[in-house]
Amino acid sequence: EKSDRLAGDGTAIPPLVEVLALSRERFGANHEQVSLTLASLARARRRSGDLEGAEQDARAAVAMDRRVFAGDHWITSNHLNALSLILELRGELDEALAQAAEAMRISVATLGPNHAESLVTRRVHTAMLTRMGRLADAVPAWRELAAFDERRLGAGHVLARYSRAWLGYALVLVGDREAGALEMEAATAALDEADVAGADADMLAKVIERRAQVALLLG
Repeated sequence: EKSDRLAGDGTAIPPLVEVLALSRERFGANHEQVSLTLASLARARRRSGDLEGAEQDARAAVAMDRRVFAGDHWITSNHLNALSLILELRGELDEALAQAAEAMRISVATLGPNHAESLVTRRVHTAMLTRMGRLADAVPAWRELAAFDERRLGAGHVLARYSRAWLGYALVLVGDREAGALEMEAATAALDEADVAGADADMLAKVIERRAQVALLLG
């Protein structure tokens, strides 16, 4: 989700390549800073459409994490998360889901299930389950995330809307159209200009996109 803040036209790539070279020169071949830069470069390449280059950089970041950190580390989880999104776009769905599950496992193990980073990996994994049609697993996971987000942040927060919109979408896919439509209405209720103009406008757009997809499914 954080990677969606990066420019999609490739303008971030040249400076990141320069930062990568400087990081290697300053810190050596195996260092946390090099791994972080590789992961940022992978996200920028993904956004620009260079999926092959993105995968190479993401795998290099994860491999370096395994060398730099002793045991599980939340940074490794973050980089596995980035890799899973790239693999999904490349059509490597089984590996994408496996990497997303591993990212979630590490994040939950090192930070706890309700840490912000863990919630990111949980949402990515559950969205992937939904897109792959694993609805028996996706629906209860979205229900849990939506309830937690509303308790923690309030029903109007963009993350709570995001989880509830995905829940509605999954319910429609599983055949519970009435319940799904109600969830979508709740997710997009009482939107105003302040919501749309906010810092999370890109995520809010995804909420509205889910409602549009549900509307198409319902005719």
